[in-house]
Amino acid sequence: MVIKRTEKKATHRTQPNSDRLQRYGLPAFLNIIAAVLCAVAVSGQPAVAADDLDQLRVTGVIKGVNTGTGLVSVDVTSSSCNGMRVFKADKIEKLGAYVGQRVSFFINGDRCNATEVYTILVDRGLRK
Repeated sequence: MVIKRTEKKATHRTQPNSDRLQRYGLPAFLNIIAAVLCAVAVSGQPAVAADDLDQLRVTGVIKGVNTGTGLVSVDVTSSSCNGMRVFKADKIEKLGAYVGQRVSFFINGDRCNATEVYTILVDRGLRK
């Protein structure tokens, strides 16, 4: 007479992916977020400078530069300030090289009213 022995194989029970995410992924993710927030808070500098909040980026073709008056004529193509506009510029000599070219620049306002003359912020850069 032969006796059969049945062995049970050891099975490894796997956890569903959502359980793994809760157990390992979520706490690690929250630790990273907390570390980034602490680093920003400790740095003491605001994420956006206060001066940047009141500046509008404008794109247009420079039509003329008057070095005597410091005024610049620009045919603006940006939807926020569309049409022919006159701007002031503190560093007018830099703008003379851009006459007839399409450039992007910042002005000292957060919107563009047709009745006001804004200043082109040359120090923020001119981009072709």
